[in-house]
Amino acid sequence: MKEQRKENVVLKVEKISSLGKGEIYFDNCQFYLDGAFPGDSVEFTYNEEQDKYLPSKINPESPDRIKSDCAYFGPCQGCDLIEISEKARQKLKASILKDTISRFCGSENFKLHPFQASPKNIRFLSRVRIHRGKKGNRTESGFLPSSDIGPLAITEDDRQIHDGVVPVNSCALLVKPLLKRLVAARRALSETPFPVEAFYLAASPVDEDSVSGHLIMSEKARLSQAKEHVEKMMRLVQLKGISFGRPDKPVEGVCGDLKLNGLIAPGVQGGPYGYEPSFFCQGNVEQNESMIKWILKFAEVSQDMKVVEGYAGAGNFSIPLALAGALLDAYESHPGAFRMGMKNIITSGQEKRINLYQADAGKVLSKVAYSPDILLVDPPRSGLYQTAEILEKLKPKKILYVSCNMNSLSKNGRTIIDKGYALSDAVGFDFFPRTHHVEALLCFVRK
Repeated sequence: MKEQRKENVVLKVEKISSLGKGEIYFDNCQFYLDGAFPGDSVEFTYNEEQDKYLPSKINPESPDRIKSDCAYFGPCQGCDLIEISEKARQKLKASILKDTISRFCGSENFKLHPFQASPKNIRFLSRVRIHRGKKGNRTESGFLPSSDIGPLAITEDDRQIHDGVVPVNSCALLVKPLLKRLVAARRALSETPFPVEAFYLAASPVDEDSVSGHLIMSEKARLSQAKEHVEKMMRLVQLKGISFGRPDKPVEGVCGDLKLNGLIAPGVQGGPYGYEPSFFCQGNVEQNESMIKWILKFAEVSQDMKVVEGYAGAGNFSIPLALAGALLDAYESHPGAFRMGMKNIITSGQEKRINLYQADAGKVLSKVAYSPDILLVDPPRSGLYQTAEILEKLKPKKILYVSCNMNSLSKNGRTIIDKGYALSDAVGFDFFPRTHHVEALLCFVRK
């Protein structure tokens, strides 16, 4: 006889996943629920057709809940923890990092340092991406919408999503120079007369009201279409410079002066150092400065210590390490980051201590012909590929691993442990307040 099922079951959320979703294990299934936090209860209804329970309603009962102060919360996917108090958010993020480490480190003895809260919860973001409409007419632009699906999802009509994006007119995260240009940038992107994907804007933290942009064109766009229009965009959005190019390719055209000071190696001797919006940099300047100090602390640099660095960018970590006395071989694949990195190294006066090579770190690290004192990597979200091969060849005494993705950190961390290393120290950073995102710095030492 078939087991009698209850019509409704109510369960409490006990923890949060690394993606900021409430976790509940029930009826032999793991559920990840958007907008559900520890302390909330979730109602499950039995579905006869599927012969299983499905979540049908979230009852917001967490004592840490607060009211959102953003008119776009819900449709916009950015600030998914905006309804949780600051104190509770820090606690949740610290628990995300601790849970991640426990998946590959087990009971090993290491020091988990206090979670590093951001000095600012609003007006901290110096870099933003605006997307062109994703559907048929592509006449709107804005931020990407929330990706929640399933029975608890809100319909597109209810969420004020237009053409596949959220047309925001304001954002509390942006620094004032970006906020000032947000509406004009959306308009300029919407009016682009050829296929485009997105528009990056970045602001200098040291030069007043200094903003540059990078336009990502579709593969179908012709370069001959671009120059006249991007000059118009530069005037409309009041940019000091703008570059353009297609996805995953070098910059294919430039108007004006792109260079922005102060985003690379902020607060480091000899700066400010330059950046251009076509490549990645950390958008939270104060937290980036904090992470640099922690890297120097974990590295314990001695004179002429040998460091191999992968995914070096434009010198964000290389320059402070060299100034502390290290000798570096650093690898960066992005042409723009490599070019700016060379300029920054010369500005720092450390060109005799830093050898910067334009190469894919994942492919070349295993070919380095010596064993360094430190291997420093800050890989993309997908993590460090060929980790085992790299460690087998390099055999560094110490590994400093920077990660913004807890899933790839768990995978790479397990490989590092298996290759004979022990985790000695770990620290988490809140680079993106009001969101679930955790930035982590881990120090491994060879046994």
